[in-house]
Amino acid sequence: MKRAGTWIFGVALGLLILIVFCARWAGRWEELLPLRPVASEAYRVDLNTCSLEELEMLPGIGETIAGRILAYREAEGGFSQAEELLQIPGIGEKTFEGIRQYVTAQ
Repeated sequence: MKRAGTWIFGVALGLLILIVFCARWAGRWEELLPLRPVASEAYRVDLNTCSLEELEMLPGIGETIAGRILAYREAEGGFSQAEELLQIPGIGEKTFEGIRQYVTAQ
């Protein structure tokens, strides 16, 4: 009888922990599993009009580099060609080759 009571207590405690965890994180799963959309081949970003969020969808571009792109755009009055991204700290040849098909400067 003592084992059955211990087992029931363990199951009840486990369920209580699960309920508290679910209630605490309800609607906040993106914080637990930070997933962000990634650009597809049909996706194109105009460097002269895009938002920070759109830049962050590019492979290898996070919030910091996206912010640098926007700062460069503001300081230089826009992009005349996508290759200007190579002037931004944190974007080298490898990163640029990974995003070249997704960016344009119109």
